[in-house]
Amino acid sequence: MNLAEATKVCIRSTFVASFVVALTASAEPPTSEGAAQLTRPPAGMQSENGHDLAPPPFRSFVQEDVVNAIRLKLRAIQRCYEQELRGGTFRGLLRFRFTVEPSGRTSDVITVQDSLHNASVRGCVRDILGNLSFELAPSAPRTFTYPFVFQPRR
Repeated sequence: MNLAEATKVCIRSTFVASFVVALTASAEPPTSEGAAQLTRPPAGMQSENGHDLAPPPFRSFVQEDVVNAIRLKLRAIQRCYEQELRGGTFRGLLRFRFTVEPSGRTSDVITVQDSLHNASVRGCVRDILGNLSFELAPSAPRTFTYPFVFQPRR
């Protein structure tokens, strides 16, 4: 995913919110320098029960893992906004910075930009981001910035 690229996600409900979602990483992508090399057994080598001994292909933690994890939580994030939207009409941007730790958990979730000016929505989204977890995690902490644009649909 190109860092400058934005993904629009629209979710339908009584109050439909439009989220413009983009991701930037403040950490450089991991390099393979000094990393252990995975080797496959020779072709045709099998265990006693006939299963291939080749390990699964190696895959490292990438930005798309963060995008996918947040996409899975968009309905919950939408509910944060909709609960407050019932009390009036407002729109704006919330931009969060957070770190994905080698444990697979997120930490240091902070709001870096808030034009929405709604503490309830800000706190709700911060809690969701703070509870993200990743089965595949980076080898070193990686910090990301993720903006959410909230806007009621007509």
